[in-house]
Amino acid sequence: MQGLEAFERKLFETKVNCGMRGKYCVGDNVTLADIFLVPQVYSALRYSAELKNCTFISVANCHLTMLPEFMETMPEKQPNYVPPYYRHVPTHIDNDSQ
Repeated sequence: MQGLEAFERKLFETKVNCGMRGKYCVGDNVTLADIFLVPQVYSALRYSAELKNCTFISVANCHLTMLPEFMETMPEKQPNYVPPYYRHVPTHIDNDSQ
């Protein structure tokens, strides 16, 4: 979470102090910052990290995850996706161990 908070401070500096506008991290065009941000936020939310102090990150992530290119790459859309709840459930029962 420290990394996201540090990035939030950088976004604040960029957007407020430098007058940078836009719905993504750096303006209205998707940049590498945005591409790297989405999986970080996904992981943070998956592990119930608190993002209430990350306003700029939350807004950018919301806009980014609405783009078809980001929607298609979400883990849930992948053919081998396993929901977190089922990750530790055995896929078979070994009859010899009973």
